[in-house]
Amino acid sequence: MDEKTREKMVSALENAILAAGAKDYEAGMAQASKLIAFLHNNVQMMQTKDAFRKTLDSCSEVSKSEEKIALMGLTMMPHLLRIGLKRAAKKAENTLPALPGGRPRAISATEAREILRFISGLHEKGTSFKAAKERASRRYGISLRTIERLWSKRIAIDEDKPTIEDVLDLISS
Repeated sequence: MDEKTREKMVSALENAILAAGAKDYEAGMAQASKLIAFLHNNVQMMQTKDAFRKTLDSCSEVSKSEEKIALMGLTMMPHLLRIGLKRAAKKAENTLPALPGGRPRAISATEAREILRFISGLHEKGTSFKAAKERASRRYGISLRTIERLWSKRIAIDEDKPTIEDVLDLISS
């Protein structure tokens, strides 16, 4: 990776950490590491039934009341996760910065370039621009007004900007 790209990524992560409320990069990463280690260790202890049994065998005796609470917690685990995730989402909504506003693009830059090439190709074959735009509208299922906006801004079409969905797809694959 080149130095410029690397520094852009470091800066983006640092800004995200600061926006999440950490005092600096190192403190934010330390907190994230603690959370990940906590989750990893606790899930590791329950990864198999035998591992869970071994973990339970190492625990001290519990009272009937504690047993009922623990069993209810295990039985209600999906519901507790749902409630916990809702609370975490609410807290994140109140403390983390909002997503950048603005209407998402109707079509990607790649699709826009394809549409513009289609219109240019028709025009080179003798079709009027008006007719070429109308044919592009029908072919791509996009309103004529959107086609006209693309045509008027054809010089400014640059590479696609990734969406939040693109980021989520990348990290979940």
